[in-house]
Amino acid sequence: MCYFDCHSSKEDNGLYLLFDQIRQLLVEILIAHYQEQDGSVLEINSLIYKLVTLLIRNFKTTHLGHNRFIEMKDDRIRDILTFIDKNYRKQMSFEEIAKR
Repeated sequence: MCYFDCHSSKEDNGLYLLFDQIRQLLVEILIAHYQEQDGSVLEINSLIYKLVTLLIRNFKTTHLGHNRFIEMKDDRIRDILTFIDKNYRKQMSFEEIAKR
């Protein structure tokens, strides 16, 4: 089971090109589905594999829910892991991280 952190409405971290690729693949899947030509099933499967590969390589996360760290006994470690979970894709300097 995989989870993907893929919210195009979030602030742009240079991921807009990846979202464009996702949209393009979805369009191609729909077009192939409605055209119903010879080889459409093969083409659709190929496009789905491309889409899943793109998601795994760029958006896969270990996020299991908002409360996955609640049961940790060490508050400091829980806070650090929660911070990393929420901010791992943001560009930050070590100085900015240390201030938090």
